[in-house]
Amino acid sequence: MVLNTLYRYELDKSSKKYICPNCGKKRAVRYIDNETGNYLPIEFSRCDRETSCGYWRKPEKAKSSMLADRPILPMMLITFIRDALVKESGRNFKENNFVQYLKTKFSDSAVKAIIKRYLIGTSSYIKNACVFWQIDEQNRVRAGKIMKYNSNTGKRIKGGSGIHWVLSILKKKGKIKDYQREQCFFGLHLINEYKTKVIAICESEKTACIMSAIYDSYLWLGCGSATGLQDDKFIPLKGRKIILYPDKGMYDKWKKRAQELRSKGYNVEVSDVVERSLGRNGCDIADYFVDEKMIEEIESDREKTSKIVEVDADNLSEEEKKLHRLACKNPKIINLIKTFDLTDTNGVDFKLGVLGVKDRSISMGARN
Repeated sequence: MVLNTLYRYELDKSSKKYICPNCGKKRAVRYIDNETGNYLPIEFSRCDRETSCGYWRKPEKAKSSMLADRPILPMMLITFIRDALVKESGRNFKENNFVQYLKTKFSDSAVKAIIKRYLIGTSSYIKNACVFWQIDEQNRVRAGKIMKYNSNTGKRIKGGSGIHWVLSILKKKGKIKDYQREQCFFGLHLINEYKTKVIAICESEKTACIMSAIYDSYLWLGCGSATGLQDDKFIPLKGRKIILYPDKGMYDKWKKRAQELRSKGYNVEVSDVVERSLGRNGCDIADYFVDEKMIEEIESDREKTSKIVEVDADNLSEEEKKLHRLACKNPKIINLIKTFDLTDTNGVDFKLGVLGVKDRSISMGARN
């Protein structure tokens, strides 16, 4: 079915991938001519390997569905998923590799909070896989993204598992005839519950879940991919303060995107904390805190540039005295304070210099 709201050429929304003309990997998404229903030549495609390849050639005079000029579909044309499917997926967490990985990093109560907050589901279609439900600000279920993770490392298992979509599976099983998927930010349903929190947007759903347990003063949303910052996704966030947290290697592109969004009236900043980290391209803000190898690298670097020294207690508030004692036991606490600009209970910045901290490590770095 071709909808008259679509542009002439549009990226294929199915899960089919083809050999990329640039990198030779089977990761290219091809353009479709909506008037004929046929694919355009393979050179008109976009590679999913945004960081390592980045190939993207658009048809002449075409408007891409991945950019700001993408048309917004009328609500009656969007296919929503039944709430019952979300409820049914909220079980069998022993068979959910992502949940089992979370348990290696957080307490049971923290993991339960993540599951409840984001309504994490377990797939009955892919064994041991997780379902990340995209639920909009009106609590309508837009999509269900199914991915499988290694329960020990937390890394996504690609290969044969790949990414699957609930609507595609329902069509394949004959439970729906056709569908029009229109995505929203992962976690968007939470904006009405947390009306005053700063919105933090990262790339992956996994990262949003993890960061919500590490730093819950922000409301963490996932955009789903490096190119998932479309204009229509931001409409429900109008008037909110937003900070983008791109993966390493994507800072410049997300900075440009933030500038475009600010020109349209959005209060958007972009953080370079990951870009300035020691990790490899593709690392994200969650890796910065929970990837054991990266933590070792950061701590090794911090040993060369930072130390906690004895201080004059008379210069410290009671909270800073407690903080100094904790920092002597675990210097990473100071890095957490610097990264997220934490304050004391009265909203006053901690005086890190007075605390005896000599540090040149990574700070939050949210910039325009």
